[in-house]
Amino acid sequence: VLCESARRSAELLRPVWEALQDEVLKSGHVFTDDTTVTIQKGVAGRMTGRVWIYADKEDRLFYDFTDSRSRDGPKRVLGEYHGYLQADAYVGYDCFFGAEGAQEVACWAHARRYFERAEEDHPQLAGEALDRIGELYVVERVAKDRELEEEDIAALRQKESLPRLEALELWMARTRPTVLDKSPLAKAINYTRNNWEALVRYTEDGRLEIDNNRSERALRAVVTGRKNWMFVGNEGGGKTAAVLYSLVQTCKEIEVDPRQYLGDVLVRLRRGEDPKELTPHAWKKRYAEELAEDRAWIIAKLRGKVE
Repeated sequence: VLCESARRSAELLRPVWEALQDEVLKSGHVFTDDTTVTIQKGVAGRMTGRVWIYADKEDRLFYDFTDSRSRDGPKRVLGEYHGYLQADAYVGYDCFFGAEGAQEVACWAHARRYFERAEEDHPQLAGEALDRIGELYVVERVAKDRELEEEDIAALRQKESLPRLEALELWMARTRPTVLDKSPLAKAINYTRNNWEALVRYTEDGRLEIDNNRSERALRAVVTGRKNWMFVGNEGGGKTAAVLYSLVQTCKEIEVDPRQYLGDVLVRLRRGEDPKELTPHAWKKRYAEELAEDRAWIIAKLRGKVE
């Protein structure tokens, strides 16, 4: 009964989910990542599906579900998107990049993990690389602590981060010939150098971020949840989860009670209201105060404080 209620609710909420997708894409800076989920196939069969996240800097979280990790999933969501796309180096995103497409922004947290894995075999060299990457994050903390505007963030990065990046690039060029091709450190250096242009792009614009941690944080809800629900019963269940995750998690990010939001939105959809006005951000701006006043009046009435 609960699963069927969730499915039917997701069907009703799908237009709002699609409107949320449009909002994310219009932001001009999309963060994306994915994680695995198990799909039940028959009595004992299993296959691996994917939950994808597409987020913006205003805390909109759009989740999608696919039964594989092919580029068809991102292509269906992103379409002809032309803004900044921040992601890991998954080749499925490559079709979006180019002179007429999106601009790739890579993730320094992802690159840093490669060097962390190399520490056991190359503690000194890997440690030096991590120290250099750490300096880039110090610059970001300074910008945050000073609450700099986007233009000032870009200027700070040009002054402080670019010289450090140039030094790191030179260090990698000198270090790479000294390590074995199949070593973890070689893999770390190769990954970083192969994605260098996209890794440095964040210094060009103060709106950009140094890493893709925004996406990774958004996927924690799925990672935590799957420990409890373990698998989705079928592909339809994955789609239901994507719709509900999108709206509930976005509500949590902007401090809207998901229960109040969903209850009110389902009623407004029944009345024929525009789904574009019912996404979490739009609803909070237009209806949240009205609902709070109505609830306060009802509570006061029940307590006999209103005649």
